[in-house]
Amino acid sequence: MLDVGGRQLISRDDIRFFMRDLGIPVDENGLDALIRRLDHDGDERLSYSEFLEACATGGIAPRESLPR
Repeated sequence: MLDVGGRQLISRDDIRFFMRDLGIPVDENGLDALIRRLDHDGDERLSYSEFLEACATGGIAPRESLPR
């Protein structure tokens, strides 16, 4: 589960640990880019609605990296 603290927000650390647990390498630049792309209100966390929008629109991965 992404929301480790049950806050209904997904923090930078939540994303980092989730990706690490999945075996996906991520550095600070990658985290910054991901959060900038998905965080519409600028609080540097993903709300439930921002996360759902990202899932629904494919916003989690750049389009060119999605499997075809």
